[in-house]
Amino acid sequence: MSINTLNIFRNFTAQKLITLMALKVADNAGVISLLNSMGVFTINEYLEEIRKHLKINIKLPEIRRHLIVLLDLMVECELLYKKQGQYYLSLNKAAYTKESVPLELSGYVDFFKLCAERMEYILRGSPVYIKFSKEYLNVWDRYLCNPVFNFARDIMIKALSIGLKTERPDTLILCYGTGQDIYMVQSFLPGSRITGIDFTDIFTDVALQRAPYPEKIRELIRWEGFGAALPFKDRSFDLVIFSCADPYIPAESREFVYKDIFRVLKSGGSLGILTWMYPDKGYRYIVQKWTRRGNLAHDFLESACYNWQGFYDPCFTVDLLRKIGFRINTIMLDASVWRVDRP
Repeated sequence: MSINTLNIFRNFTAQKLITLMALKVADNAGVISLLNSMGVFTINEYLEEIRKHLKINIKLPEIRRHLIVLLDLMVECELLYKKQGQYYLSLNKAAYTKESVPLELSGYVDFFKLCAERMEYILRGSPVYIKFSKEYLNVWDRYLCNPVFNFARDIMIKALSIGLKTERPDTLILCYGTGQDIYMVQSFLPGSRITGIDFTDIFTDVALQRAPYPEKIRELIRWEGFGAALPFKDRSFDLVIFSCADPYIPAESREFVYKDIFRVLKSGGSLGILTWMYPDKGYRYIVQKWTRRGNLAHDFLESACYNWQGFYDPCFTVDLLRKIGFRINTIMLDASVWRVDRP
């Protein structure tokens, strides 16, 4: 890791950049000015005033969620504070200076700039979503390979290797995307027998080009997506790696998805999850203030992507995984890296 990349993490540069973007969307949409005129309000009063004065359609569940995430972000940024169900304007306005964009983060920043542009349209009622299509292939590739994700991937894969009983683990990469997980698994665990699966095949060529040993990949499969069973026999894999896709699972399908992952894992196998989480109220899992702000800004902005469902609560996620039968092994980096095991 370069010194510049290390400084990105030390200074929370990525989180600061996207927080400013999200607040700018709120300002451009008129939300911040409206809140300044309200003073004290409840969440229902906030939504009703937005409907009345900004002509935003709060009847759509996804729009309501966007606006609630934005409200939570402004509380985390100390622009508002919440007490007994009411929101108050803060007397201590948070001041943010504009961050310069390191070259390493250019793909990350460009992605969120596009998201911010689209969110302004979406709030005005024009659903111009960023999709998993060839049109956006380069956007997704540059975004998914950014150093923030790669740092977390590296830690996840190393955590999964601890106690691994074979040098040739059968490895499923769920939602392989543009192939960064394939690249890192083959680099760190070169004996891995990899199967990749995704709900689209637009990334296949890029993923194969990125792989150090494409000839060692068993197959890359297209399947119907979340809610459909994985097309594998029970206990097929030593490892399952699942990066950056948990927030695209519909809430009603999430238990099924993780039960099916549990099913295809061998006894003693492990699931690695790379995801960001919605800041927990008790600060048990997500402690750093800029991580909390960055996660909320990320959630709000990536809502401009088709089928985005949002980040999930880490406490609820722990309960869900334990209910299914997983043993929690490791939760690291403000709940962005998970290793859970099948006993």
